[in-house]
Amino acid sequence: MGYTPENNPYIPGDPYSYDLKWIVKKIKEFDSSVAKISNLETQFAALKAYVDNFISEADVAALVNARLDEMYDDGTLQQIIESSFVELYGPVKYYFPDLSTDNGYSGNCALAVTPAKTILLDAGPSSDWTNIKAWLDDLYYSRHVFTNIDIIVISHYHYDHIENLNNILLNFPHSAAVAYLPLNPSGYYADDATIQSNRQDVIDALNNNNVGYYEINGVEEVVTDPDFVTMKLINSSSADYAYYSAEQSPYNDYSMVTIFHTGDVYAMFPGDIQHDAQERIFDTYELPSLFLYSIHHHGIQDDDFVPFLSAISPEYAVLQ
Repeated sequence: MGYTPENNPYIPGDPYSYDLKWIVKKIKEFDSSVAKISNLETQFAALKAYVDNFISEADVAALVNARLDEMYDDGTLQQIIESSFVELYGPVKYYFPDLSTDNGYSGNCALAVTPAKTILLDAGPSSDWTNIKAWLDDLYYSRHVFTNIDIIVISHYHYDHIENLNNILLNFPHSAAVAYLPLNPSGYYADDATIQSNRQDVIDALNNNNVGYYEINGVEEVVTDPDFVTMKLINSSSADYAYYSAEQSPYNDYSMVTIFHTGDVYAMFPGDIQHDAQERIFDTYELPSLFLYSIHHHGIQDDDFVPFLSAISPEYAVLQ
């Protein structure tokens, strides 16, 4: 039986006279499809041969490194890393400048950026102002990491932690900022002219730039983001100043320790605390395991208090 317009609208007229033409047409369409498939197979084989040859001759490491460089330059790599860290370690981001080591050590300076606040942690030595200025310029103007310095934490009054404070406040926005300082030391260091002069320089810089401040005695918790990020400040020397009154106890042990806490993720900025203060904190406070530990610029010392280091057991550590 032939095809009719009713059962095949594509073959009009006398069905018997169109049967052969329709069949021939379909055969030609099939032949064309076979040719296309054959051509595709040929092209695929050629592509496979090219890829096999390319990979066998290519310097894969160089290609990967070149691509990573491109991703770094266009910001893609930073976005991937930051999104992964936020997922794993919470929303606080930490930034560190590349400080010089001309004198064998570099001082300390860092930024902690929460979803709501930017915290400056120490200000580094004046000899590193060029590096710190370039670092903050990049974060503020180019990468738009922060728009305002909201909180300032000074760990202690050694020059390599404070000297750039006034310059930073003069060059970057700090509307409604507040600073947290360690309580003025008593005992042996109460009459230390250098320490007292440095402390006064810090207070003058804050007053001249309209920044209010608090001096921490003991432990203070500051909620930087409601129900989100807590900053704990521990003035390890304040519980018993007599403990630090002997000349042999270094002033570094007067450092105020800062701990950031979000969920079960902790980061610690310990100033320059050494054995005595580490032992004091270990004996007095419950210490969490850390995601991040900012090693003070003197590095890990042979006489560091090992139980303190074991208790915090940081996953990552940064040495400036």
